[in-house]
Amino acid sequence: MHKFLLGFSLVAFSAMSHAVTTEDLTSSPSWMPATDSVPSCEIPATISFKKDGTLNSEPGCNSLFGSYVIGENDKLEFVNMGMTRKLCAKQYMDLEEAFTSILNKTKFAKKDGKYIILFDENRKEIGKLEPERSGSCS
Repeated sequence: MHKFLLGFSLVAFSAMSHAVTTEDLTSSPSWMPATDSVPSCEIPATISFKKDGTLNSEPGCNSLFGSYVIGENDKLEFVNMGMTRKLCAKQYMDLEEAFTSILNKTKFAKKDGKYIILFDENRKEIGKLEPERSGSCS
């Protein structure tokens, strides 16, 4: 009985997440790194996916642009990427470095509920995106 329940649990869990599709990526105007806290008044790193396979991003200071390709077996590849080269305050440059590092390492992606989960070449989770939400300024 325990083996049956464990097997059922694994099937139920895998049914919750699925290979990411263009519809998943374009279901939100933009995505931001997932966090449990409410964003501050600062602008978070964001990325926007278009149905034509292009993307643009505001990762912290500069503008990032390029294309994405969805392949078989959960593949997600970022190609023909370019970025402006402005210099900003350290906290924005650090945010940008952290975000672009995750994008550079991404090789696979899955949709799980409201999240896009990003994985490296070893299928280790390296980041999670959620639909952009605004913060509150007090």
